[in-house]
Amino acid sequence: MQKNIVAAPQLAGQGKQKIEWVKRNMPILRQIEKDFRKHQYFSGLRVLVCIHLEAKTAYLAQVFAA
Repeated sequence: MQKNIVAAPQLAGQGKQKIEWVKRNMPILRQIEKDFRKHQYFSGLRVLVCIHLEAKTAYLAQVFAA
């Protein structure tokens, strides 16, 4: 996964906090992440996510990259 392209680097910390909040408060997505880490479904593949990016979808992209 590309590290990041941040239009406003001063807001990156706030974005990380929001993603961490999602991670703590979405237990089903955490379970999916554990499964993706275990099975590496997308290993060796390039995955494109074209969706409105907010904290929930940013965490989902991280799950896909797990």
